[in-house]
Amino acid sequence: MTGYSDPTYAPYRGQYLPSVGSALEGSSRLPPLPSLPLATEYGRQAPLLPPVPPPEPPDAPAYSPRSRRRVLTSASTSDSPRTSVDPTVPTKKCSHCETTTTPMWRRDPETQRPLCNACGLYLQQRCKPRPLDLVRDGSEQRADANTGPECSHCETRSTSVWRRNKDGLLVCNACGVYWRLRGKERPLSLRKKTYKPRTKLPPVNGDEEGTIRGWIVVE
Repeated sequence: MTGYSDPTYAPYRGQYLPSVGSALEGSSRLPPLPSLPLATEYGRQAPLLPPVPPPEPPDAPAYSPRSRRRVLTSASTSDSPRTSVDPTVPTKKCSHCETTTTPMWRRDPETQRPLCNACGLYLQQRCKPRPLDLVRDGSEQRADANTGPECSHCETRSTSVWRRNKDGLLVCNACGVYWRLRGKERPLSLRKKTYKPRTKLPPVNGDEEGTIRGWIVVE
């Protein structure tokens, strides 16, 4: 096979292609290409980019996230509503027991007046107003605590019915019923300060101790 070294034109399927060396030599003799405009879209020249703003002067304050946070905090504090209580607004109170503190406020279904949680639940469950004896706290002293008759056994002044013992002395309803049912004096440890109406359900253990014709003595 006879070889040849770097011909000017190499045969390729009946045609002559310029070699690499001849292409480089010919490119030096070509005229320079004209400067092309920016890329165009649909035959129009694309818009130029906006100019870059000049740098800030050296004495300009730098951006600080803390200062921005301080400004936002002061603005939000000034715009927040005041939480001071208006003295002209009347204090909400229960229309039945006149209390002003309760975990939940309710309403009378007929009059729509506000009720405390205790009075509202009592009215809902028993369909009648809550007795005033339940409204008074056991630790509170009644206005007539030092007036009126007194039980000769437990020295209480509040009872639903006054009775007489075997000696004719005045006793409260609890002491009188206890002596009549058991034939002995009622222990002073059973003395209670608050009286609560008996519930509709009968007692579970059937014990009648402390039960007084619809009234049950509780702590």
